[in-house]
Amino acid sequence: MAQSNIRSLNKTIRCLDLEDDDRYAATIELARTLARQMDDAMPEPSTRLSAAYLSVLKDLLKAVPPASNDGVDVERRRETARQMEEFMQRFG
Repeated sequence: MAQSNIRSLNKTIRCLDLEDDDRYAATIELARTLARQMDDAMPEPSTRLSAAYLSVLKDLLKAVPPASNDGVDVERRRETARQMEEFMQRFG
């Protein structure tokens, strides 16, 4: 069983510093469930599963304000955005 989606998701959660923020606990749990389902369904996940996963990833990105010079690592955010674009091109 491949684990590329769950691994990438966990990196994204760490990069966005959402792990310890209880406001996003339900969204993170849903995202992890969908990531595992995506991994199980590879190499041909259903359109519905892909759409649900993409939607929850967007929700996670909305949880963080846009990159700025407010002390948050801008490069990490850019890398996360790049990974999201890559995913959307592949499954979107």
